[in-house]
Amino acid sequence: MTEAISTVKGGSWLCPECGHDNPPREGVSGLVCESCGVARRGVMEEPLDLPARPSWAEVPGTWYTVGWTLMALLGAVLLFSDPTRQAVGIGRTWVLFEVLGATYAAGSSFLAALWDRWFNEIELTAPERARTGDAFTVELKLVPYVRLDGVSVSLSFLDRFYERSGDAGMTTRTQRLAHHVLLGGGTLLGRREASFAATFLAPFPARRHTDIRAEIAADVLDVLGFVLPAARWNAANLREHGGFVAEAVVSVSWVPRRLVKRVFVYYIGDAVHMG
Repeated sequence: MTEAISTVKGGSWLCPECGHDNPPREGVSGLVCESCGVARRGVMEEPLDLPARPSWAEVPGTWYTVGWTLMALLGAVLLFSDPTRQAVGIGRTWVLFEVLGATYAAGSSFLAALWDRWFNEIELTAPERARTGDAFTVELKLVPYVRLDGVSVSLSFLDRFYERSGDAGMTTRTQRLAHHVLLGGGTLLGRREASFAATFLAPFPARRHTDIRAEIAADVLDVLGFVLPAARWNAANLREHGGFVAEAVVSVSWVPRRLVKRVFVYYIGDAVHMG
């Protein structure tokens, strides 16, 4: 009971029954909704039978971090060694881009390792398709290895589209159609499942979700990817940008993570509209 009572000290929580935003309250009163009296889900459940929390050496992200960090350090040495750069025939600008790309990759790999040690499972589920005007539910399941404080969870529905600019330009745009904050600075108990859900309404697909200019730009970035690995990641993001997506943002203290699931939205009337 002590552990269950202490879970309400971490922050506010949203009642799954009535939607009331409960402020943090100490003691047993913090385990039930102050509006409708429904118990806060998950705090009294028995811990799950999960494998032991992996060590740093057991998660792949650790070794990727080490590799990319060594690449960044090697690039830094080349960056400040003119004779060495001249001997291998690499320009200073290219080395600088490689150092920046390797540093970014090392940081991303470290965060991936951190999340692999925090959570046994993170799963976002959404329907594959939805008809305009229909309501659908998006669910997020979190199973941490250990107790985590300062956790925030939100679910959003986004319209990601392309917009022409000038004679040959193209920009990517995102509009947030709906947003729900389901947990703000709260606590997740270790080895217990925490579930979050939100309902959204499928919109009418009126915007441009594909663009030939985006495909051409992605092809160019793919070519640059042979010398700049980060360019391939940008090319994949550019190709996958268009469409409607359900997005979950989970933050543990200052470390956020985003998960997205594409939802195919359609309307059948005098014509077929898809997005």
